Amino acid sequence: MALTRKMLTAMGIEAEKVDQIVEAHGETVDGLKNEAKELREQASKVPQLESEIEELKAAQPTEDWEAKYNELNTQFEAYKAQVSTEKAQAEKASLYRAILADAGIDQKRIDAIMKVTDLDEVSVQEGAIVDADAVKEKVAEDWAAFIPQVTEHGAKVPTPPTTGNAQGADPHVSERLRARHERLYGSTEQASPEKE
Repeated sequence: MALTRKMLTAMGIEAEKVDQIVEAHGETVDGLKNEAKELREQASKVPQLESEIEELKAAQPTEDWEAKYNELNTQFEAYKAQVSTEKAQAEKASLYRAILADAGIDQKRIDAIMKVTDLDEVSVQEGAIVDADAVKEKVAEDWAAFIPQVTEHGAKVPTPPTTGNAQGADPHVSERLRARHERLYGSTEQASPEKE
């Protein structure tokens, strides 16, 4: 599923935050694409090394054959180990980035944190970080300064005016209103029989 502005807006995320998230996501994807490109380039060398080994196997045995074979085989095994290590490191970095994001770290700070983090302390097993909850707690503790604190405040409701009288309306105001009503509409005693 692609990360889109529409999806983030539907989640109720502010427009400014949506831009930051999309920008950070783009940087992450570009980084992973570059890593994948490098790994593909390195992997393209594997068939050449394998063919060289096969040629040496097929060649007439000479004094140097076994030494060359061992040297090439050692280089090939070292290269396979390097590719495997780089792939594991890329996976570990991706999973750790997700932990940082889940811990609430500001997206702008994740790259800086990744630069100073020693990923050798993090273990990955079956595509997941071992004891992810403990790692997340440690991240939240170590990088608390980079977690934005969001506080919510209720709407400010103005206080209604007070009448100054605990029994209700001010008696002087009530008397003046009653007198005005009687002047305009007559007394309340005359009005009540008409209503019946």
